[in-house]
Amino acid sequence: MGPALRRLIEELPEPGSGLSRTERAVLEEEGSFPRVQARESVPWITDLFFARVVTELHEAGLFDEPARTQCLAGRLDYRARATDRWVGGVLLQGPSCFRRDGSRIIPPG
Repeated sequence: MGPALRRLIEELPEPGSGLSRTERAVLEEEGSFPRVQARESVPWITDLFFARVVTELHEAGLFDEPARTQCLAGRLDYRARATDRWVGGVLLQGPSCFRRDGSRIIPPG
């Protein structure tokens, strides 16, 4: 159960970029489902979840340059553009939301 909960925490946005682990992987792998899936030690992402992530990143303009590069470098906060969503019972709403730094959870501030 521990590894699954740690992986779930990684779906909270990171400081700076506002990307979850999955969102970062999608941008880094340029939307390739097989390459994103290969980065996981235990397969867990489904094609429907992946499609939702790609669609939301695309609608926020993060596949376009320079937004993609700025976000990956932590100079553009995706959460300022992202739609609200739930992660493990936590509503991520706008840029002021729970985040994670490694395994440490950072409350809105």
